[in-house]
Amino acid sequence: MIYFTSDTHFGHSNIISYTKRPFKTVKEMNSAILGGILLSENDILIHLGDVFYKNEGELNFLYLLKKHKKNILILGNHDTKSSLNPYFDEIYQNYIFEYNGVKIECVHHPDKQSGKADLTLCGHIHQKWKIKYPGEYYDFHPTTEKNERYVFSVPTINVSVENWDYKAVSIDEILSIYKSIQV
Repeated sequence: MIYFTSDTHFGHSNIISYTKRPFKTVKEMNSAILGGILLSENDILIHLGDVFYKNEGELNFLYLLKKHKKNILILGNHDTKSSLNPYFDEIYQNYIFEYNGVKIECVHHPDKQSGKADLTLCGHIHQKWKIKYPGEYYDFHPTTEKNERYVFSVPTINVSVENWDYKAVSIDEILSIYKSIQV
């Protein structure tokens, strides 16, 4: 089975208050999120970026991800390929694949999608929204003069951990949502 997650921010103490995560300590957060994304040895995990923040703390526990059949990373704004190469089998800026006849694009920033897929999965924006429909928009900087409005051309689902109870979300659940949008 294929699973998706984003914005784990392992080791990042400020993310707890910034996104109102329900954890008291970084250790508690790391443990809960890791437990939510550790899958079976036959599963594939696609992480849509921001694995950790500035390499704060000891992150050797990420080697536990190697038990998966495959780990794919879409680089986020806090990620570097060199620091994450030991934990992931493949690393991309964006990744497009087809599953059950649906072309799916994985990006970190929702405004970086190519428009070449039927469905986009993203991260970066944490809990700000879960689904955007074609024609809807998102203002990236609504309180500043630098108002960057992005209009979505395809259904876009945000797989940030805050939206999925700090667990990876399966491709079956993603496609179920996609099919309900298509009706």
